[in-house]
Amino acid sequence: MKNNTQERNYFIKIWFWIVIIMIIVAWMIFAINNDRKTNKTSSRYDNILNNSQNDTENILETETTEKKEVVLIDFSTMSKEDIQNWCSNSNINCNIKNQYSDTISTGSFISQSPQANTKIYEGDTVILIYSLGKEPTLGERNALATANDYLNYTAFSYTGLIEQLEFEGFSKEEATYGADHCEANWNEQAAKSAQQYMKYSSFSKSGLIDQLEFEGFTREQAEYGATAVGY
Repeated sequence: MKNNTQERNYFIKIWFWIVIIMIIVAWMIFAINNDRKTNKTSSRYDNILNNSQNDTENILETETTEKKEVVLIDFSTMSKEDIQNWCSNSNINCNIKNQYSDTISTGSFISQSPQANTKIYEGDTVILIYSLGKEPTLGERNALATANDYLNYTAFSYTGLIEQLEFEGFSKEEATYGADHCEANWNEQAAKSAQQYMKYSSFSKSGLIDQLEFEGFTREQAEYGATAVGY
């Protein structure tokens, strides 16, 4: 009886270890297969990234090669309108800037960047610099500010505004600078002045024109003002 029990226990131990070994082998097979799948996935992912990068580089290279080359011309003797038309026709961006200059008169051409005869591509930008004239003095800046304040309050002719600025204590040069740079439309100033006169009094057409001329408006400006109020 004892021998049978020992034999049975012996077979149980053998089967126990067989099961353990089978589990270990199965786990190892699973681990190997999983590692292979991971490597395949990683390899596929790397291929996708490489293909995507290559496609992007090809697109950028294609876009660069498709841009048309443009040779810049000398803009120094051209009007701003002609320059803008040339840039538009050549698909070039035209950026016009202004800066003060002690040697170049107001509104004149100073420089272009890139220079003439430079090769660029469609879509590039050309910078053009024009002169604002000499940088104004403190007195000139204040005269300009005062001129704008007056024009916001009432109408003035060109000469009338200069006289008013001189009355305020500005020099002739400072007052003239203020009138020259206030960007007033003197025809519109004449029309406003005519409306103000007609609001408080009655005038014939010739009388209104004479009054506007007395205020410093030119004959043409005075006639424009009279026409603006209905004459």
